[in-house]
This record gives sequence, structure tokens and C-alpha cells, in this order.
Amino acid sequence: IKQVGIIEPIVVKPANGRYEVIAGHRRAFAARLARMVEIPCYVRVANKEQTEMLKIHENLYREDILPQDEAAHYAYLMERQKMNPSKIAQLISKSLSYVTDRLEILGYPDFLRQALDNKEVSFSVAREFARFTDLKQMRSAVYYAKRGGMTQEMARKWVQDWKRSVEEPRI
Repeated sequence: IKQVGIIEPIVVKPANGRYEVIAGHRRAFAARLARMVEIPCYVRVANKEQTEMLKIHENLYREDILPQDEAAHYAYLMERQKMNPSKIAQLISKSLSYVTDRLEILGYPDFLRQALDNKEVSFSVAREFARFTDLKQMRSAVYYAKRGGMTQEMARKWVQDWKRSVEEPRI
């Protein structure tokens, strides 16, 4: 930033005689570290819903966004902004199942969320593993997936095989 400046302006809105950053928090922070006095920005007049929509669009397409962070933001929108999953899906132009799948992450055990955040398992594999009702079995599956890799189809088969083995009467 010191060498070339800010390439993409941040987005701000008027708030209490000052300006609130809507999109570009990391750029604004970096500019402060670089001791920049002024940075390029777009000034938008936006209500709460529009502000949240801009924040979502800014962060949703970041490559390094963690699924758990995305889920936490959706939960925030539901709790604080009183939005339902359908409204969130509409705002981000995704399906309702996309939003509900992300929200389910918040109920995953810590070890599964951590493996997902560390990119040791993919979202689709974590979603399949979340179908285990036995935490010991889930932990074992995550362990092997981290060691040897795992596709969604393999994870689905592991869960199905385990469920069949649990449901079968023992003789």
C-alpha cells in the first residue's frame, strides 16, 4: 500500500458525523498501518439491510473466508437483524440449502470444525461426517480423512456403512 496506494476504494456510510466502513476493513486497517492520512472511498447511504448485504458480498467472495466465519455471520444476521435463512439466501444469491448447510457448521463438534477451518477436510466431507451420531466414530473418520485424503463420495459411503452396521441386528 505504501508503494502503490489502495487500488480498490473502500465503501463507507455516514454515521454520527463520521464515516463507518462497510466494505474494505482490511484495506482501511492496512492504510492506517501505512500511516496514510487519506484513502479512496465510495460514500453510500445505506440502511441496516443494505449495509449487511454489502458486507456479505465483500466477504463472501474472499478466498480465505472460513466456512465457520460465514456461518457465524449468517447467525448474526438472524439474531441481530432478524433475517431468516431464506432472506439471507436471497441477499447473497445462493440457495436456501447453501445457507442452512453453512449454519449447521455451528453445531459441528470442535474437532470437525477445526479440521474444516484448517482445510484438512473439505466442506462436503465435513457435512457428510456430521451425519455420524457417534462422536468416537466421527473422530476416527476425521483422523483417517486428514491422513489419507477423502472425497465426498468416500465420506458418504463411510457414514452409510457405519449406519448399516449399527442398524443390523447382532446375532
